[in-house]
Amino acid sequence: MKRFERRFTGKSVALVGPAPHILDRVQDLSGFDYVVRTNTAIAMPPEVVAATGPRCDVLYLAVFKGWMRKASAMARVQEFRVKNTQLWHSTPQIHDVLMPWKDRVSIIDSDMERWLTAQVGCDPNVGLIAMVDILHERPSRLYLTGFTFFQGVSHYPGYRNGVFSESLTKTKGETPLHRQQPQFDFFLEHIRPLVEVDDTLNQICEHGLSEPSRSCQC
Repeated sequence: MKRFERRFTGKSVALVGPAPHILDRVQDLSGFDYVVRTNTAIAMPPEVVAATGPRCDVLYLAVFKGWMRKASAMARVQEFRVKNTQLWHSTPQIHDVLMPWKDRVSIIDSDMERWLTAQVGCDPNVGLIAMVDILHERPSRLYLTGFTFFQGVSHYPGYRNGVFSESLTKTKGETPLHRQQPQFDFFLEHIRPLVEVDDTLNQICEHGLSEPSRSCQC
């Protein structure tokens, strides 16, 4: 598998995250050159399609092989195959799972991912990886919707089949591997000036992150 270069250069890109507020209003993303989603966004529930459209031109994926082997995950792999989505991923362990579609699978730049990990001091969320990776190619426009750095409910019903949603909601995305505040700080300094965001993320940028619940063990 190889990395596809310069896909987003000079193009308009909408990066759609899993936060449930994307269901609050209908957004017409048909005018973007690329609609990009993350992790287990496919197959999309009907309400997500109604709110954001059916497109998933590129999927950024960073999940473990164990998850990919589950029956609940294979339906999403099948959806990927049917929809002809371009897949960019950063988990070498799942190469063999995706080998049948290797002509559409691209490896995320490992040097960039290591650099980003060093900058934020933890494993970055796949959404942050996607933002940096897309901006590296200098798109003409990058619009972000469905990202909150885990403020509120972690993701819409159906994303990841609801797995870990209660835990991530209580801890606001804080796990031994992922820490939201340093990622948010990086986002504010390096990414926010270069992108357009939806109203929800804009308000979070203005007011900052709230503290996670200390009663829940990560």
